[in-house]
Amino acid sequence: MPVPKRKMSRSKTRSRRSQWKTTAAALAACPQC
Repeated sequence: MPVPKRKMSRSKTRSRRSQWKTTAAALAACPQC
């Protein structure tokens, strides 16, 4: 099974998720405006 060998830092994972969420929100909001 593909398992991460090293535990990713919390900040790294959080920054990735937050960015993805914001982009998704922006994409959703733009067509309605």
